[in-house]
Amino acid sequence: MVIILRRYSHHSQTGAIKLQNIISVNEELNFEQISSRNGKYAFKSAICHKGINARTGHYVTVVKSGNKYLYCDDEKIKYISPDMLLDTAYIILYRKINEPCLTSFEIG
Repeated sequence: MVIILRRYSHHSQTGAIKLQNIISVNEELNFEQISSRNGKYAFKSAICHKGINARTGHYVTVVKSGNKYLYCDDEKIKYISPDMLLDTAYIILYRKINEPCLTSFEIG
C-alpha cells in the first residue's frame, strides 16, 4: 500500500511551500474492521525530504529490513534509529502482513 502525504502547499504569490508538520509513521496499520482493504499492513519504506523549503533539498529513503532501518542517501547507506527521519516522510510504503516480501538485503 502506498500512502502519499501532502507535504507541500502552493500559493499564487510565493509558489510551492514545504509544510513543516511533524507526522508519526506507524509500524503497523490494521484495516480489518474498517475497510474493504482487509488485513494488516507493516511498514516497509518511506521517501523523505531533507531541506527547509520546496525549492531546495534532497530526497532520501528509509527502508526497513528485518528489525533494522536503513538510511539510503545516494551511495551512502547506514543503519539508523526508526524515528531519526520518518517525521519528514511524504511517501510511505506498507506491505500486507502474511504475504511474501520479494526483497530483503543486509549491509556488510
